[in-house]
Amino acid sequence: LKGTLSEGLVFQASSKQRKPNFKLTVHVDADWGTDPQDRYSRTGVLCQVNENTVWWKSRKQSSVAVSSCEAEYMALFEGAKDTVWLRNLLCEFDYCQGHNPTPIFHDNQGSITWSREDIFRKAKHIDLRYHYAHDLIKTGQIDVQYVPSNENLADSLTKALSGMHFSANKQQLGVRN
Repeated sequence: LKGTLSEGLVFQASSKQRKPNFKLTVHVDADWGTDPQDRYSRTGVLCQVNENTVWWKSRKQSSVAVSSCEAEYMALFEGAKDTVWLRNLLCEFDYCQGHNPTPIFHDNQGSITWSREDIFRKAKHIDLRYHYAHDLIKTGQIDVQYVPSNENLADSLTKALSGMHFSANKQQLGVRN
């Protein structure tokens, strides 16, 4: 940390319009069972408004996932919750997203499929609260989109990255000197 004292988040103006159009995007990732003590997975969620990072979190999941797909699906639930909260917050400030779904970028195609399809009978072992993302997709509030793992901004919240990958990730997050 000592080598990064001069770094911080830099926010870029979106436009000179009287009332700019705010675009919310969310990145979600999970790292499956990497804690050697208890094998809990880690969730990372990163939210940006007009490519400015405004919200992020990294935390251990509340239960053990039996597959990487399940860990990613549980992370998607966290991202969906944060998306709804931020959408509502933007509306409080009169910057509603309207009927446009908020894109959630995610790097696990299995959990994206689970979130889009009616799989409740096939995944009964997953707590029902994790199917929240499925409902938000059906109502048009979110749109889960695939992003390759090396382009997922939430990657830095769940695992150690190589120096070059980490530097590129910091740049996209808006961390500057």
